[in-house]
Amino acid sequence: IFAFRSLVPMFCAWFEVNSDCPRLWLVRIAALYAGMLAADAVSKNYELPSTTLQGSMNQELRTFLALFQFIGVSGLLFANGFWLNFNYVIAVQVTAFMLTLRRRRIITSEQV
Repeated sequence: IFAFRSLVPMFCAWFEVNSDCPRLWLVRIAALYAGMLAADAVSKNYELPSTTLQGSMNQELRTFLALFQFIGVSGLLFANGFWLNFNYVIAVQVTAFMLTLRRRRIITSEQV
């Protein structure tokens, strides 16, 4: 889900640069919303009791990771060029991977 949300804007940036077409705003925003709706559907389907961050980490770390995700997703929507989008993909994917490891109790919140 998170990879889809990150890779579609990257592809849009590549396409915009190589074809001289205008910004593909609707595609980028649709990918963002599709990712959010898919994550909500998975959470509802598996009846997950809480979010990854809720109650398992201190407030400072939760704020940092939430801000990191927000900046990453904002960058995917508004960045120009393929390689600039790639930097945001790394931010979003690393954060999502670390939170997945935390949720599965493979690492502790101190290791995140």
